[in-house]
Amino acid sequence: MLDMELNKLLLNRVECPACLDYMVLKIYVCKTGHSVCQNCYGSLRECPVCRTELTRTRNYDLESIAELLSYPCTNEGCPEFIPVPKTKSHMLKCKYQLVNCVLGKCVWKGFKTDLKNHALAAHENLAWMQEESLDRWRFEIDEKSEVQLIRAFDEIFYIHRHYIGNNEPCRSIMYWVVQYIGNPEMATKFGYTIRIVGEDCSNFPEISMNQICVDDTVTFMDSLNNGKCIGVPVALMKTFRNKYNSVWFKVSIKELK
Repeated sequence: MLDMELNKLLLNRVECPACLDYMVLKIYVCKTGHSVCQNCYGSLRECPVCRTELTRTRNYDLESIAELLSYPCTNEGCPEFIPVPKTKSHMLKCKYQLVNCVLGKCVWKGFKTDLKNHALAAHENLAWMQEESLDRWRFEIDEKSEVQLIRAFDEIFYIHRHYIGNNEPCRSIMYWVVQYIGNPEMATKFGYTIRIVGEDCSNFPEISMNQICVDDTVTFMDSLNNGKCIGVPVALMKTFRNKYNSVWFKVSIKELK
């Protein structure tokens, strides 16, 4: 591994003169020897330094140096320098990575560490600060889709609930997917249980189903297509409805050993 001072010095040598981003692969040269990155090579007609013609010649020497360097993380505030082969894995788990709030129609974006406080301040009715949530769905009244936030084991999760109806009632399904917010490698360390419970919110009678959490790079529809979800027929849920035409359900997060 290169000395950090030398690494920073060499980074100046692999800065593209056109876009000012770092050049890694592929690096092209003009007739007088100036280099440009692959992205700029495709959009420029002449060298941004000397205005001579760009050639198809690659700067293999500079490419070999660029491959040895570590590059600063592009997330604001992150002090890490990362080798090219580890860039993707770092970006997925970087604690300075910004996350979006998907509660309601919110446009907030910030650090994962700030998401809990934001949810409590702006979406108190959609945020649960314990390992189990208790909610109800009122048939033909409530929204068919909703996202809630739950905090468990000092981690943050999104609970996605989506109703897919059908002309035949027995084929209408209520789906749940729980996303882990953060490093995708951590998602499978957590699971969740959906429990449809009786009128008095007791545990009898009940329907109980378990599933493993997905990471927040996996969309809700991808989870459905891959079977990484829990689906309960609405016809079955209706057998639990109370006199107010609603049904209670619990979502609990579990740490898998």
